[in-house]
Amino acid sequence: MITNQPLLLDTLVTIGLSMLPVFELRWAIPYAIGILKMPVLLAFVASLFGNIVAVVVLLKFLDPLIKYLFAHSPFLRKHLEKYFEKLHVRHKESFNEWGSLFLALFVAIPLPGTGGWTGALLAYLFNIPHRFAIPALITGLVGAGVIVVLVTGLFV
Repeated sequence: MITNQPLLLDTLVTIGLSMLPVFELRWAIPYAIGILKMPVLLAFVASLFGNIVAVVVLLKFLDPLIKYLFAHSPFLRKHLEKYFEKLHVRHKESFNEWGSLFLALFVAIPLPGTGGWTGALLAYLFNIPHRFAIPALITGLVGAGVIVVLVTGLFV
């Protein structure tokens, strides 16, 4: 009897990897296609699903988490405030001009530092309501996923 157990395990690994900051679907898709030899569509869908779940959960808990960290760790507060200020200054003009469309485009560019996690943080910093942030982030993740699949196809 042939089972799909290895494929199920590979799918779960791909979902898990795509939930990780920095790794996200930008690395999960090539790993799934190139190393795990998953079908392209399954690798795309599994990676997208995991990345979306991570971003939505992050958006939900980012505010209480940051408030907790600021209240309980002067060290983290100091460093996070610097990082947040840097992000805010760097992207303020674009957000003022483009709003949540900028968020989608920012996340869609599959370069280091432009993924769903950073996009969720930017949505938080610029007070973009979840009803606008989530669709923008998902749109950006879909765009990034398509680009990564196409680029991965050139090398695998």
